[in-house]
Amino acid sequence: MSILGALTGVFTIFVLIAVGFYITKRGFLDNKTVDRLTTLTVRFSIPFLLFKNAINNFSREFVAEQGLLLLIPILPVVLSFIFAKLLAKLIKTDEKRSGVFVVTFTLANVTFIGLPVVLSIFGDIGAVYDSVYLLWNTLLFWSFGCAGIAKSGGQTMKFGWGAIKRVFSPPLIGFLSGFTLSMLGIKLPDFIMNPINYLGNLTTPLSMLLTGAVISGMGKKAFHLPKEGWLTLLGRFIIAPGLTLATCLILGANEMMTCILTVVSAMPSMTQCMIMSKYYNADYEFAAQMLTVTTICSMIIIPVIVTVLTLIY
Repeated sequence: MSILGALTGVFTIFVLIAVGFYITKRGFLDNKTVDRLTTLTVRFSIPFLLFKNAINNFSREFVAEQGLLLLIPILPVVLSFIFAKLLAKLIKTDEKRSGVFVVTFTLANVTFIGLPVVLSIFGDIGAVYDSVYLLWNTLLFWSFGCAGIAKSGGQTMKFGWGAIKRVFSPPLIGFLSGFTLSMLGIKLPDFIMNPINYLGNLTTPLSMLLTGAVISGMGKKAFHLPKEGWLTLLGRFIIAPGLTLATCLILGANEMMTCILTVVSAMPSMTQCMIMSKYYNADYEFAAQMLTVTTICSMIIIPVIVTVLTLIY
């Protein structure tokens, strides 16, 4: 890991986002096209990328060596979630926004933005630890996170088969499938892996173009932040990475794991938060606003975090 590598990776991401912003403003990407490309990315590209990275990087030797350290992301995420809940009560956040605020404060955009960023900075090993963070991030979002959003919308989330299906999203299924094959020692032939590699490699450009499309639709109103907005920035870029770094150092995680998990924890707010906020009629405009602002701020914050980690190590 190097500062130059981080700057290069983030600049690459920034250029792709700028292209997405530009082509949306010029009318080459409309809402229907964005929706279809989002579906393509989430249901096919990302799952194949996580599948092939799990096979290539999650060997039985690796899992045995890491052991319980793979549980590290649970602690900082849960602590951040509890802190955000207490903070929402302390500042008397409006009920319609409360559950949305907790999720934007706590949970990171690990897949859509986090995965391309760590791949750019750390290479394929970045996808390995990103997948570990994804597991706990996803479980918390589709359980307690969505329950809080539903409550903000005056509804109750039904915990049934539908909720279970949402937890086991296509990206998570892709990762778990590759992980299972790797643990069983099953190797797929090249005529299967090659198409999977090509489809998986679409993830970074598609994700960043779509992020640019979302930003282009927000306009100037995205930057008029309420008090919860400023606190979300604090949670995403200081509290979350701070807790993750401290947890890794205390529990003795290796340098690479510490750096990747810390960077991943400082990603922008989750894309799914906006979707579920609209579904449950909570404050989805706040969710969209924080997705936009945290995405833009991350382009500055991530190189700073990498610089700090470089000085530590």
